Amino acid sequence: MKYKLILMLAVSALFIANDAAAALTEAKACDTCDYREALRIAKLYYERPNCEVRNLNDGKPEFGVTTYLCNITSKEVIVANALQRVAFKFIITTEQQTQYSKAVKVKAIDTTLNSAEAAALDDFYEIDSEFRRAVNEAGTVTTNSTVTVHAGNWGDDSTRSTLASSDESCANHPSFYLTSIDASRSIKKEMHAQIATRLGKGSWNEFITDTQVKVSGIHIGKNSAGISLSLSHDKVGVYATRSYGNSSNKLVFKVGYHGQSITNGARDLNLTFTLDRGASLVDGIEIGTFMSGINVTLTDTLVSNCLIENLESIEGATTQMSSPGGGGIGGIVTGPGGGTLIRGGGCTREINYTTCSTSGGVTTCTNNSVSTGC
Repeated sequence: MKYKLILMLAVSALFIANDAAAALTEAKACDTCDYREALRIAKLYYERPNCEVRNLNDGKPEFGVTTYLCNITSKEVIVANALQRVAFKFIITTEQQTQYSKAVKVKAIDTTLNSAEAAALDDFYEIDSEFRRAVNEAGTVTTNSTVTVHAGNWGDDSTRSTLASSDESCANHPSFYLTSIDASRSIKKEMHAQIATRLGKGSWNEFITDTQVKVSGIHIGKNSAGISLSLSHDKVGVYATRSYGNSSNKLVFKVGYHGQSITNGARDLNLTFTLDRGASLVDGIEIGTFMSGINVTLTDTLVSNCLIENLESIEGATTQMSSPGGGGIGGIVTGPGGGTLIRGGGCTREINYTTCSTSGGVTTCTNNSVSTGC
């Protein structure tokens, strides 16, 4: 009997939570929207009608004979621009165009916000402003890292002096991000700590990575009234950078947030970090190059010893050395500033490895190959 009572209470709580979510008005954040663009976005989210199909021919539609009877639908959608602190609310309706088709005409009518929606939007504007300010104030996390460089061809002096150096800690190199999901998570956690100190305690959770995020959005309301806001239409990205001593070595993350907030009350919000594979650089090369499944040849390119060491440290990675003969002269020379450069000569090192990343709760892995001088 006690077990049944506990079960009934749990089920009742579940229904109450679902009802509360259903009562929130659907909203879309768009930080570049004016009225016209907001109207266009709102009409994308019309409620699809249910249609009764009549006069089928052997179970199949027949042109000019088969008809459809579709219900009229109606829903409310809000589009909010947090940067301008302005929101537009529409009633989106559908109306069947012809009885011989399920196609509908979508219409939008302007309407006004209720008090709960207006209060929730004010809370959203505050949250978004606080978030953008904190990321901006956090600036760039810098790790001074100097590394040995492997090369088959020197390039110019400026590039050589940027890469040539001597430091044995290859965890202080952007390629460390590639070594494992745990390594990437630890870097994101460090980025989070830099930002969280500027967000204040009590409003934001300790840490969450994009590996755990399935939906980017935020629920804001009180007493089952407010908004359920999607952030997918925002275009003005907020970015944080971890720099490794120079512009050729850096990890750039797009930072976002999601969670729940009680209007004028407690918040349960989390930061998310997504690697920008194009802006992030390893030895001056886009990090996405090493995660794309492409066979990359860098035998005539300056690459650091840490890139090689970190790729070889990936679980399951294999290395094959080859000397075709007739190549250049190998050896060790001193680069600008006393850094060590290793000339590849005719020897080639091929590293085969797998990189994995998780986004939206789904982990994907890619087989890759990189060839460098020895």
